[in-house]
Amino acid sequence: MRTVIKHINFFIFALTLLLVGTDVAFAQAPVVIFEETPLFLDANIQPGDSVSRTVTVTNSGTTEQELYVSTANVFSTGLGEVMEIVVDSIGSTYFTGVFDDFFADTPISLGLIGMGETKMFTFKATLPS
Repeated sequence: MRTVIKHINFFIFALTLLLVGTDVAFAQAPVVIFEETPLFLDANIQPGDSVSRTVTVTNSGTTEQELYVSTANVFSTGLGEVMEIVVDSIGSTYFTGVFDDFFADTPISLGLIGMGETKMFTFKATLPS
């Protein structure tokens, strides 16, 4: 079982947030705070477990912004076909599915964030039993 856990730790990805502004000429990068960096690197996930991590984004710019999530340093050891991920924020789900689909579908829109607004996103990884 220990080998599986090491593969899971190594498989989980680093997340980066991309920002595309509605008015790019005046857009400023958001302030992004990851609960862990990379988000799931040290998670000890065993079959039947779930781990949640948060990312908090504040729009410090002067215009409304469109947020996207994308992945970096992505590769799969086969767990991406079964390991599930859900990305949500209060009242909205932006992605639900397995990691391989998440990797293939990025960038994924996280919607709009108003100037001065702060949003918290939850990324929940689950390894089914």
